[in-house]
Amino acid sequence: HDVDELRRKKEITTRGINCPKPIYDFHQANFPQYVMDALLDQRFKEPTPIQCQGFPLALSGRDMVGIAQTGSGKTLAYLLPAMVHINHQPYLERGDGPICLVLAPTRELAQQVQQVADDYGKQTLMWSATWPKEVRQLAEDFLRDYVQINVGNLELSANHNILQIVDVCQESEKDHKLIQLMEEIMAEKENKTIIFVETKRRRTTFLEGRSTGASHYAMP
Repeated sequence: HDVDELRRKKEITTRGINCPKPIYDFHQANFPQYVMDALLDQRFKEPTPIQCQGFPLALSGRDMVGIAQTGSGKTLAYLLPAMVHINHQPYLERGDGPICLVLAPTRELAQQVQQVADDYGKQTLMWSATWPKEVRQLAEDFLRDYVQINVGNLELSANHNILQIVDVCQESEKDHKLIQLMEEIMAEKENKTIIFVETKRRRTTFLEGRSTGASHYAMP
């Protein structure tokens, strides 16, 4: 296909030097197979004019400005190349990122962009030691056509390898019993423990004036 003829036919004009050639078919963009499969599912036959020129430009790494009317396919013109760039980056370390940042003038437009992106790049995985009805409902709400893997009993509950002891006592005995228990646990240097309390005030009250040799208290 002649480049000038394709641009004339698609009403594409460019300004700037060394502009990549436009494409006339999705396969020319060399998208990953999962993107091509999604395009097929969406029943897109060929790229729109802004995508014909936008895909190769965005994939080239060049800065660009793309102007086309509403509904012309601009969102995919930058989202699909963005996904390709993201997948070719090394894994992020703590403090890195983001690799791609999409800015939109309104919340509604941002939600539309996310909706389009979900069809092409979203993968959600849920992992759990238990499978209560609340978590099951989350899976039904947010996962699409998911596969579930179970190891062991399908009626999962708390880990039976963990010994759970409930000590029923008077309110006035709680602090004393807890201190005794902590002393027993912390007698071994490698032991660690977490104490859950109902309020920060209760935590502060308990910790004031108390210190256990090898213990460390975290107060977020």
